[in-house]
Amino acid sequence: MLSQRLLSSEGEVVYKGLTFWPSFVFEREWRYRGKVFKSDLRVDVSPPGKFREAFKDDHGLALKGSYWEDIYAEMPEGTSISTRADFTPSPELNIPGFLQGWGLKREMSRSDAEDFRYFKNNPELFH
Repeated sequence: MLSQRLLSSEGEVVYKGLTFWPSFVFEREWRYRGKVFKSDLRVDVSPPGKFREAFKDDHGLALKGSYWEDIYAEMPEGTSISTRADFTPSPELNIPGFLQGWGLKREMSRSDAEDFRYFKNNPELFH
């Protein structure tokens, strides 16, 4: 992730002393294989149970309607996180169909570390 810019937000919800927007839209810029892509995403947050990001447009990394979501549940041994995704890569990426699933799994597995690094370096994104 190269940059992120808030476009709109709706309401506020407080959970365990932290304030969240239950819904917001932002523009995110990524670099993939040397090319820069921008996409608008809608985020829906329902603490403590759900976090979902969905693409709002057909340009950038994925086609409109593509999404991923995490569902959280407290378990005796800790928090369980279940991730679901329906992701259709943009034709702009020029990824052959047989490689799309493998590539998506690889990128998603690296995205958490990349997001944490971005947010650590941009604390003003928290409100």
